Amino acid sequence: MSSLLERSEKQVQIQVFLSTITLTEAEDQYMWEMNGLKSTTFSTGAVYKAIKHHNPLNHLLSWGLNTPSTCLLCNSSDESRNHLFFECVYSSQVWHNIGNRSGLTISSSWDQTLTALHHLSGPRHAKLLPLFTWQSTIYYIWSEQNARLHRNTYRPPDSISNSIGSYIKSKIVEIRTSSPRLSSSFFQLWHR
Repeated sequence: MSSLLERSEKQVQIQVFLSTITLTEAEDQYMWEMNGLKSTTFSTGAVYKAIKHHNPLNHLLSWGLNTPSTCLLCNSSDESRNHLFFECVYSSQVWHNIGNRSGLTISSSWDQTLTALHHLSGPRHAKLLPLFTWQSTIYYIWSEQNARLHRNTYRPPDSISNSIGSYIKSKIVEIRTSSPRLSSSFFQLWHR
């Protein structure tokens, strides 16, 4: 029974640290940090620029993490940014399922996708929805890869596509109160 009451050194350190924090009545604020720069607003453009030339596998390996070099989604090719987004059969299926709904011409090439995103034209909703769809797809594919690596859980591409679709729909509904016209335009494009 006494072992249940004993605290490890780390638990004591955490308790000491928590006791030094002063809580205030001030409202919480969120900060985005990208490449060492902090902002109170999220920028799609900043995310785009940050990951344009980023290879996630090289980043993990540079941290000394022991990760497999073979793609965890298809198990047939070495993983790279270009393979993961969207040369991989698995991620390509997800991207084609979701990307087509945003009005973007879909490609399995990272460079061609970035070029298409960079040259979006037309009304605001026709430029924002493909960017948001691309970001959401990247996030969900990366999350699936991490789930396979760390939790040994697997979801089929259609399940990921359905989750992304539900997420995008909920985000469109969220902006309805602040921007009903934009929300309506998003829905018209998304459901065509």
